[in-house]
Amino acid sequence: MDTAELWTEFTIVCLEWGAKDPRGSQQALELLKLGLERSQESLLHVKIVHYASPTLAEEAAQALSMLGATCHRWRTASLTCPGPTIPAFGFHRQLAGLKSLEIKDRRHGKDRWTIDTFSVFRDAPKSRAVAFSGETSLQQLPLEQLEHVLYKDVVPSTLHLALDCLPRLSGAAYISLAADFDRHTNINFHSSSEITKFWASVDTHYFDSDELHACVKLLNVLLSSITLGSLRELVLKCTGYPTAVVPWPDATIRALAGRSHFNAHLHTLDVRHMFLSELELLSALTELPRLQTLAFSDQLALRDSEPTTTILTDELMSRLTETVFPKELLTDTLTSNRVTHILVPDLHTFSCATQLSFDHQKFFEFVESRSGRERVECFEVQLSWWPKQDGSQPCLEPQVESKLWQLHKQHRSNLKLRIGRDPSSFRNRYGQWEPVGSMHI
Repeated sequence: MDTAELWTEFTIVCLEWGAKDPRGSQQALELLKLGLERSQESLLHVKIVHYASPTLAEEAAQALSMLGATCHRWRTASLTCPGPTIPAFGFHRQLAGLKSLEIKDRRHGKDRWTIDTFSVFRDAPKSRAVAFSGETSLQQLPLEQLEHVLYKDVVPSTLHLALDCLPRLSGAAYISLAADFDRHTNINFHSSSEITKFWASVDTHYFDSDELHACVKLLNVLLSSITLGSLRELVLKCTGYPTAVVPWPDATIRALAGRSHFNAHLHTLDVRHMFLSELELLSALTELPRLQTLAFSDQLALRDSEPTTTILTDELMSRLTETVFPKELLTDTLTSNRVTHILVPDLHTFSCATQLSFDHQKFFEFVESRSGRERVECFEVQLSWWPKQDGSQPCLEPQVESKLWQLHKQHRSNLKLRIGRDPSSFRNRYGQWEPVGSMHI
């Protein structure tokens, strides 16, 4: 291991240093020094875990100081520590190479953060992504240059802090709503932003009915408190399925879409693990004529419940199926636009994860209609199933699957099919779904 690139990842857990094993701590300090020397000028990936014990071992303090002296070479940094301790890490040089920063403080209380917590990160010209969990404003960060901001574990008392940074952002904002919150907190805050992607998740793990109701209220408050006039991608998901599922906030979403003019610029709608009816989905699609990507999950409401009505109904697939005029009915005015009576005419990606039954022939007709004509982008279909309660694995009917194969051969340049049995194979780092490890037809 004599190349610099092999010495670029460093983790310091402060509690593991100290009097319990002074010899081991000294050896670790020497190894850190050696590793930093061998890394030469390579960019580093740093992780520091410090739970603010009353005393910090001398070796741990030396290690933090030694690592802090290399901060101009940090590419990524993950800091699990109290905010006020961050300036003490010795960041005395510009964070010239830092692109991704994660900060989380697991303590509770308003004294966790000071106004200077983020001052050391203002001089980070290459920073593009920040993930944060805590109770302070992010205003001291270079928000204008960030492409991704993730505000985790948001509760009513911190919602205004998350919304406060939105006006200075133009990339993507991710807000994760947590279960541990004060239900009586009043929120009176509105934020307008030109971000292009907004992702909101609700963590409903271990919720009782009262907590679930309160979290649904918080989600509605969040969506009622923003105007997103340039949004291209909206993602809403519930992470607690199948323990608890939140309802689709239909009225709130429609109000948000109206004041933000989603009909003019929203290209992606991704809804996962929420109660969403066919009528609500059709209503939303009617107001989103420029939609290009539609993704949703269609599953049982709860693990032990009876099958519910599928969203992937005949009516939905019929409304999404392109209708072409017979040639004998074409006129000069119709020649340039032969397709009519269709929702979201620009749709080029359709993703569905299902646990319920639907008409496979109707699904084939929908895919066939979308892949048969020349289009700017290839039409892509992602389809996956969860196992049924009896352990059986649903799949496409053999005849329909065979017809899809033939359709793909006929329109290879216009059609991409990704069929997977495990919906988790479609997830990416932000909880969205993408075809990873699925079967390519």
